[in-house]
Amino acid sequence: MILPDIQNTFFADMAKGVEKEARKYNYRTMLCDMDNDEQKIYQYLEMLYQNGVKNVIIGASDEGNVNKTLFSMIKQFNMNAVFIDQFIEDEDVSCVSVNNEEGGYLAARHLIGLGHKKIGCIAGNEYAKDSSERLAGFKKGLKESGIELEDGHGCAWKLYIGEWK
Repeated sequence: MILPDIQNTFFADMAKGVEKEARKYNYRTMLCDMDNDEQKIYQYLEMLYQNGVKNVIIGASDEGNVNKTLFSMIKQFNMNAVFIDQFIEDEDVSCVSVNNEEGGYLAARHLIGLGHKKIGCIAGNEYAKDSSERLAGFKKGLKESGIELEDGHGCAWKLYIGEWK
């Protein structure tokens, strides 16, 4: 597994689950932490190839590490790759992802359906694609009910609060 940051609980939990499942089938896993350094992915692919690894799971970084160079290396090394937490349309690759915008939308609609009149959303970093997609869906769900969100307070994690006027 090549992950962007193993301190991120999302990826740490995922690595634990993959390790547990792989062990059931007598597979071994290697964990590579990019430490949010986009260039490390190429070094890790090279190292894994040199050690006879044929299958890789690659986690998305906030900046997005998927590009033609990465696909070229995977093909050159004759590796099988599964990309997690991202959807890639341009290439014939396996991906595991969620519809973040739909998830945000459904969360907002659920809270409105429960009768809540003041609703908040703690959104992740603005540069993270999944966070901005979830927030967009959340805003859409609220807007359909006439709720507008006020902007956060300029911190890395923003609190958005919307209420009927």
